[in-house]
Amino acid sequence: MGTRAKAKTRRIYVQRPKSRRRSQGMTVPVAVLAGFAPLAVNTWAGYQNGGVSEAGRRALKGLSGFDYINGELSPSYALRWGMGPIIGGLLVHKLAGRLGINRMLARSGVPFLRV
Repeated sequence: MGTRAKAKTRRIYVQRPKSRRRSQGMTVPVAVLAGFAPLAVNTWAGYQNGGVSEAGRRALKGLSGFDYINGELSPSYALRWGMGPIIGGLLVHKLAGRLGINRMLARSGVPFLRV
């Protein structure tokens, strides 16, 4: 009589369904919004002191560091009043997303809020 063939083991891989998270609605990244606060306060103070032209001057100087009236470039002013806090807010928001703080806030039911 002949020899019997050995049974082959076959594996069936089942893929798990990907988790689907859906946001409850619009949320506001608070850290990014807080980064714009120094620029907004400085621009508003310029509007109160010199009108629209002074507000525009301070906003431009805060974002780029360039003062078009004097023709001077001041990166330290931009880092203090404009781009520095904005970039800091973006970094805090990114870090909060990686640490899971935003997901924790969403699960707890805090409305309209993300860090």
